[in-house]
Order: sequence, then structure tokens, then C-alpha cells
Amino acid sequence: MHRPHDGGMLEAFDRIISRWLRMESFRQVVGYTIVCTIFTTLVAVCVVGGALWPMPDVVFYFGVGIAAFIPIFITVPLAFVVFYMLLLITRTIDRVGALIQFDPLTGVLTRAHFLGETQRAFSQGGVFMMVDADHFKKINDTYGHDLGDSALKTLASSLTASVGDSGFVGRLGGEEFGVFLPRATSALALLMAQTIRTTVRASGAVIDGRAIGLTVSIGAAERRPGRSLDDAIKAADMLLYAAKRAGRDRAFIEGVTALEPRADATAA
Repeated sequence: MHRPHDGGMLEAFDRIISRWLRMESFRQVVGYTIVCTIFTTLVAVCVVGGALWPMPDVVFYFGVGIAAFIPIFITVPLAFVVFYMLLLITRTIDRVGALIQFDPLTGVLTRAHFLGETQRAFSQGGVFMMVDADHFKKINDTYGHDLGDSALKTLASSLTASVGDSGFVGRLGGEEFGVFLPRATSALALLMAQTIRTTVRASGAVIDGRAIGLTVSIGAAERRPGRSLDDAIKAADMLLYAAKRAGRDRAFIEGVTALEPRADATAA
């Protein structure tokens, strides 16, 4: 019969095995190789020495010497290769994990990872914010995509610096970013939006020697009883477009901003 706690026990066992088999440095590979060599050598010496104890000294020491030499001869290269392969596997897993978790251009969370983290925290309440760079197409068309990439990096770093430990930031696509503030209220989101806009204006005034004057528009919606994350994202998206229609470089916060979004709002 399946026991309810079997899954938890297997997960705990898996974490323990993963932790002990994780190789993070070449020094660790060498250390594990030495430990394995000492262990196998001691076991062989003890077994052979015990068996040859009644034998004459010459036979005893010869047998013990052989027992010590064979594990060293076999274990050192074998253990080193195995642990070095684990090191390479660990590094590969970390690289793949970083690609999955972080956007390679901006360094913030990828869309999938950001929405996953947000979904896990959403039930505890909070505010979802949509942040979009103003006139980004014009920046690309005027200065080229290289400067556009620099603008995205500047925006991402501004968001990360503004949000800090109070939430997490992800790139939703193109020049659009998401911010989730766990357990935050709309009033707190308004203060955060003001901080973000101020930081972006300061850091995005000049990018790569060009007077860009980067600004952002923000829409934010609070988690409510019965509201799903998808519903909150849609509400924040509508507020974002309303902010753009109202002139850009502003934030519309649900329940705080007087102007309500229009369903037909469209802006770039």
C-alpha cells in the first residue's frame, strides 16, 4: 500500500544524495579522491592483514603491501575521473539552470521563472506591476538595437535596484517587465512605482553617451479574493496602457489612481 509520506521521504533522500554528489570545485574533486583512496586502501589492508596475520612476517608484509598498492593504483585514477565528471555535470546543470532562471540579456528572471515564483507567492497577497519602456521602438529605430539592448539593461538594473528584497523582477518580453511585491498593498505599490520611475529617469537620461531620456509607464493590480494571477496581470496590463494613453512616464495603480483604464486603450 502506498504511504502518503513516501513521496516526502524520497524527496528528502534525493536532496541528500544531490547535495553529497554535487562537485563545485577542483579542490573538492581532489579531496573526495583522496578520501576514497584512503578508505579503500584501509579496507583492503585490514582484510588482507587479518587474513595473513598468522603467516610469517615476510608473507604478511608482502601481502599487506600488495593490498595497499592495488587500491591506490586503481582507486586514484578511477575516483578522480568519476568526481571530475560530476564536477562537469554540476557546472553544466548550473549553466542550464541559469539560462532557464535568468534572462541572458538583462539578468532578471525569465518570464517562465518569474511567473512561477509569482504564482507561488500570489495566494499570500501582493501587487503585480507591469512596467514598459516608453517609446522603445523609437529608440531602436533612431539609435540601433545595440543601444536598445543597453537601454533594456539599464531598465532592468533600475528595477532590480528599486525593488531590492521587497519583491522580484522578471522580463515578460521585449521591453516589458513584471514586478511582484508579495504581501504589498496598492499604497505601497504607488510608492514603489514612484521610486522606479525616478530611478529609471536618472539612470536612463544618458545611455552609452546618448541623451535618451528613458522613462517607463506602469500599471499595477492588487491580489483580491477570488482573483487569479492571470486576472491580475490583465488588470495591470490595462492600467499600463491607460498610463501610456495619459501621456506616459506615469503609474496607474488599481484602487489608488483616479483615472480608470479604457478597454480599447492602445499605445506603444
